[in-house]
Amino acid sequence: MDDRSINQRNGTTMIAIASTAITLALVFYTIGVFAERRAGTLKLGHIIFFYMGLVFDTAGTTAMSVIARGNLANLAHATTGLLAIILMIIHAAWATIAYAKKNPETLSRFHRLSIGVWLVWLVPYVCGMLMGIPALKLDSNVAFASAIATSVVAGLLVFGAEAKRLHQ
Repeated sequence: MDDRSINQRNGTTMIAIASTAITLALVFYTIGVFAERRAGTLKLGHIIFFYMGLVFDTAGTTAMSVIARGNLANLAHATTGLLAIILMIIHAAWATIAYAKKNPETLSRFHRLSIGVWLVWLVPYVCGMLMGIPALKLDSNVAFASAIATSVVAGLLVFGAEAKRLHQ
């Protein structure tokens, strides 16, 4: 094997590891957010899922940024990815504080913040996924716009269902 094929194989392995980590972040964070919403109050198990999502997202994003070094990255994707991680940190920390204070009103309304952070997080996830599918050959700006549209539709569905449930 020559150096080029070894580097290509290592790059493919790194992308697979990073993609798996970020997808696990999606799974854990989504479980935490929607289990909290369904429960109607913030519980310790939800916070654990928030932190698991944060850990896997940070690991996957770090690996992806190592892979992307030297390449022209999509600035919007990189910026929203960083924003999402910052919001996830704030969200998990605030959840920990709210849970420790045990204020019933705060615990029962916390899901609104959780869903908002999840919707912001969804933008870089979907954008990265769309840009990473070779068969689509999407321009990064088209992928970013599609990711925003996906998040807006998801938000309308979630908040529309919540509004409908509250008015029944």
